[in-house]
Amino acid sequence: MQQPPPPPHSTPNPYQSQPYQENGPNPAQSGFPYQPASPAPRSTNSIALTYGLIFGAIMVATYILSIVVNQLFISLFIHRIANNALTPFALLQGTIFMIIYWVLYFVMGMLAAQRARKIATATIAGLWASLLFFIAYCVGTMISFIAILRIAYSSGYFISVVLGLLVTLFLHIGVGIGIGALGGLVGKGMGNKTVQMGPPSAYPPM
Repeated sequence: MQQPPPPPHSTPNPYQSQPYQENGPNPAQSGFPYQPASPAPRSTNSIALTYGLIFGAIMVATYILSIVVNQLFISLFIHRIANNALTPFALLQGTIFMIIYWVLYFVMGMLAAQRARKIATATIAGLWASLLFFIAYCVGTMISFIAILRIAYSSGYFISVVLGLLVTLFLHIGVGIGIGALGGLVGKGMGNKTVQMGPPSAYPPM
């Protein structure tokens, strides 16, 4: 009995279209480990606003602490020291707290620029922080000025209030934001090093 001939060997057509995959090749089929995509980075304005408000609130709390320290010192030692000794204490207290503010500006700029990898982000964050502090400073100065007016009006005190506002503007908006930008320069370098290092590779070295 004659056997039927075997079917002809079919070769795959290289021009035949492959089925379309909507989401690309399957990592399990390609043999490479699956790496999820990193989330999109936040905008620089959002980062600057966040750090500016956080450190601005810390500066406001520090300002309130300075007022409490000043009032405690006056209430405890006003009868034991001469009036001319209050001025050196006020200068010493103002210097110490101003250094604390500058340290906060530097740390804020460093963290903001490390997150956004832009020095401009540190500058904008410094503007937000100084604005929040200056509003609190103006409110505290107005309360003190109204309390003095109820006792007696003094042109010398009014001049000292105006000078205090101008000095505060210079030390915070001028010097403070500059120190924040310096911290941003340091933070940007730290952020670039982190990006260059990147996560550990899942592939063996060639």
